[in-house]
Amino acid sequence: MKLPVLLAVAVALAACSDPTPPPACPDGYPAGTARTDGCTPGPGWLTYAFTSQGSSTPALFIGKPDGSCTQRVTSDAAFYGGPAFFPGGTRLVYASTRSGLNRLYVLDLLTGVETAVDTASTYDFGSPYGVATLAAAAPAVSPDGATIAFEGSWSEFPGWSDVFTVPAAGGTLSRVTSSVASTLPRWSLDGTRLYYLSYQAGPEELFSANPDGTAETQVTAGSALSSRFTLSGDGQALVYARHAATGAGPEPTELVAWDLATATLRVISSANEADPAVDAASTSVAVSRRSPAGGYDLVLLDYATGAVKQQLTSCPGQAYSASFAR
Repeated sequence: MKLPVLLAVAVALAACSDPTPPPACPDGYPAGTARTDGCTPGPGWLTYAFTSQGSSTPALFIGKPDGSCTQRVTSDAAFYGGPAFFPGGTRLVYASTRSGLNRLYVLDLLTGVETAVDTASTYDFGSPYGVATLAAAAPAVSPDGATIAFEGSWSEFPGWSDVFTVPAAGGTLSRVTSSVASTLPRWSLDGTRLYYLSYQAGPEELFSANPDGTAETQVTAGSALSSRFTLSGDGQALVYARHAATGAGPEPTELVAWDLATATLRVISSANEADPAVDAASTSVAVSRRSPAGGYDLVLLDYATGAVKQQLTSCPGQAYSASFAR
């Protein structure tokens, strides 16, 4: 599994406008509270990965976007990454190295029951390669909750990856892409298309295809994309960070929204953000932003203006790979 991509930017974190400080950091991680009345996971909740300073094994967290009800949902020393909610927000899918090879797991947040997604961990590439054992990462759940798209990679070919799908209950894999490197799938709002990053045109750009791999289309060109991407709440725009010509630090970035209908670009913020996640109403976008200590904090911005609404973490380390429940 690839480690999450964190930008090598150097800019101080702007002061958070919310007067309530983020939770304390026991053992180097955001504080996690036991679930109480009003803290039952559901639509609008946020999940993210956090790696404490000096560690290489992320833990996964969930909570409300106002910073309340924060709960740590993984606790062992395995690698966890790419958390994504199922529709309704009561189940979470993620990748983990718990069994050695990176596999997908589904966690019922109400019961605590975790289930491995049965992909059989293999895919037949045909002659001369035959059946390969795939590692799974970066899962994304279809809007109807029936299918999981993910990034599949093969240790025999370092750097290679393609997008695959598998029934959420486990079963036969389907290969969506056939390129040098296609990663980080995201479903369209109606479930009829998959968006993903790909290097097949040279520099990293965004592409889309039907879930069966047909009708592949290059969406962006010259995007200068620098991190993970997401869709707006209404599904009408792709939101991502891109390298910028000006700004603080040696590699400045800005957060932008690419309108799919008009092919026009809107700059949301120019404060060196990465890994955006937009809520269902397109009112807020959660981003990883460089902290004064050199890590990355999770910050909630106004989607329309880019203004800071809430700082969600301030622990030494890196918060990233956020996703909202719908």
